[in-house]
Amino acid sequence: MISRFVLGTVPLAALALLATASITTAETPPPSLPPLPEAVTSFGGAISEDGQLFAYGGHKAGTHEWSLDTTSGKLNRLDLTKPGSAWETLGEGPKVQSPGLAVHAGKVYLVGGMQPQNKEGAKPELFSLNHATMFDPATKDWKKLPDLPEGRSSHEVAVLDGKLYVVGGWPLDTRKSETKPDDAEVERGYHKTMLVLDLAKPDAWQSVPQPFQRRALSVVASQGKIYALGGMNEKNEVTADADVYDVKSGKWEKLPEIPVVSKKTKAFATAACELDGRVLVSPAGGKIFALSPDAKSWVEVGQLQTPRLFHQIEPWKNSQVVALGGTKGTKPTDSVEIVSIAPPATVSAK
Repeated sequence: MISRFVLGTVPLAALALLATASITTAETPPPSLPPLPEAVTSFGGAISEDGQLFAYGGHKAGTHEWSLDTTSGKLNRLDLTKPGSAWETLGEGPKVQSPGLAVHAGKVYLVGGMQPQNKEGAKPELFSLNHATMFDPATKDWKKLPDLPEGRSSHEVAVLDGKLYVVGGWPLDTRKSETKPDDAEVERGYHKTMLVLDLAKPDAWQSVPQPFQRRALSVVASQGKIYALGGMNEKNEVTADADVYDVKSGKWEKLPEIPVVSKKTKAFATAACELDGRVLVSPAGGKIFALSPDAKSWVEVGQLQTPRLFHQIEPWKNSQVVALGGTKGTKPTDSVEIVSIAPPATVSAK
């Protein structure tokens, strides 16, 4: 589950959700995992129920070095069930960063993202794509899905009960003369709605109002609910806000703020996933937190060896997550690590 990139004073990147799934397979992962084929930040990440880890696209250069040449369009896969396995490139699609990526019923779904139009070293021309497409790993074919109503990047996606949810983000287009790639200038128009596509009958996107406007957030689907965690708001302020949408009631509710170690980043550019029914979030600083069963607090449950932003975390078995990619300092990283997550009985509230 991915989606984020930042302009101006906050480091570039994105992803999102990250679309996520709880993994219950019996295999034990290898003690270490190979690095990504290329160091990327602001990329899409997802994992299938049978332990296939996917990474798509992303930004390959340093902060603010936007160009089509420094943007990836590769879909890579790692089989976690086979010790010693290597990453393989399944195919290529549009070069994009901050897309949403999800896996459902063996198919990979790619939604939106930001694509630079300029050459390396030229004035940035950045805009959000409105595409949605499905990749079949068995046939290596892409199938077009209905376009989004408007371009969207720096969002995240998740699948719940056969429906694809697209949350947050913004319709960026710096090709317009009045728009500059600078977060500090004015308040921008962020998306105010969540989009939903029924994957059994993918005819058209449905729109659901959001009580917030945020991008560079993470999204988790768990037990009938959609969680929107952290990000940056329409006033260009980083935030630790968290919200949850109950699909059955159709209502949004506020959650406790995400614990943060830095006032500068707060819960901006987090990664998140569901693990054995628990909602996990990984903000700046390397700590991983789980939402308590009563949804009234966050508890510390793990620690990354390599703290990062604009990364992905994906669930493995019932007690581990895989953290991959993202920004370390001002550069993208190819680091992939396994993190053990403490069981509920051994953690304390934050």
